[in-house]
Amino acid sequence: MVILEHLVKRARLDMPDNTSSFLELLCRPFNKPITRSNFENCFISKLLQKLLVEPYLCQNLKDYFVPTCSEALYNVPRLSAIVSTILSKSFTKCARQEQLTTDGINNHILDIIIFLSKYIATPSLSWKHNGKIHDTSTITYKNIPPNITVYCNDLLVMIGEEKDVKGNLIKAAEQLNSYFKFWNPLAFGNLPFVLALAVGSTHLQFYYYYVDDTMGMKPRCQTIGEHLVLNSSNRAYNYQVLKYTINFFRILRTLCQDQYITAPILRLFDDIQQSHCVVTILLNKIIKKIDKTSIVDLGFHKNFYQNTLPGLEPIKIHKYFLTSDSVIVHLAPVGFTSFPKCEREL
Repeated sequence: MVILEHLVKRARLDMPDNTSSFLELLCRPFNKPITRSNFENCFISKLLQKLLVEPYLCQNLKDYFVPTCSEALYNVPRLSAIVSTILSKSFTKCARQEQLTTDGINNHILDIIIFLSKYIATPSLSWKHNGKIHDTSTITYKNIPPNITVYCNDLLVMIGEEKDVKGNLIKAAEQLNSYFKFWNPLAFGNLPFVLALAVGSTHLQFYYYYVDDTMGMKPRCQTIGEHLVLNSSNRAYNYQVLKYTINFFRILRTLCQDQYITAPILRLFDDIQQSHCVVTILLNKIIKKIDKTSIVDLGFHKNFYQNTLPGLEPIKIHKYFLTSDSVIVHLAPVGFTSFPKCEREL
């Protein structure tokens, strides 16, 4: 916060704020279509502009940064503040200190996405970050959403999973795989891949998921970029996270420009509020939670879902069970059959 206030005060009042024009140059779309063959090269490519940071942060990184004493050339104080914060941030690792992991994600990834979205209207991004580190004692991730979900025009384009210590980085990656057992055609449309991030304390690794002709609807997972450690004195790792995030923003702009990103039929990991009912859309199932007090005859209701409804529509019921206040119905994955074609049919 001190850095932010300092840099904002240093903005040149005798010059216009050039943030919008600078970001357009920094984040302009790639000049070629994004495919699986060039996705990683685009993701790790050199940034189009050097970024401004406090002079002491430029040491040994002059190929990537310009000191803020040169700010008259650009006058982008807010961007300089965020970049300086990212470079100067150092994280300590400690078991059960989940907030440290959450802060790292906020500072290094979501903050820059939020900032870019304020100045560049396309792509239209939204995100959820629940900040809750899921229990790693057992791998039972069937009914929980990822820690991070990023949407572009309501299309899921990135997910992330966070753990509190380095040793749980593998478990975070396993949890990502549990979300992607099924590539949902109603949710992804023409999107060629989904970016993913696994975090174990200060250790980060990016992945991406895609489908090919040999796998049917089962996605493949591919590691992308370096394994990064944010608690080291090597600020190049902090820069790499920043670079990857900015390049991913450029990739999304390119996909939007080439019409690969369109509004999906269903928005994954979203809760749809209905009268006396909440429908949660996951990749591997639909969970329908119905208020028990709204059901007049539980016996008839159960028979209808388990026996009558599957005969009327191509619907597969995985589970039907009661809790103290609700009826829970697990249905087949969205897009696994012809059901449903829109949210109203849920």
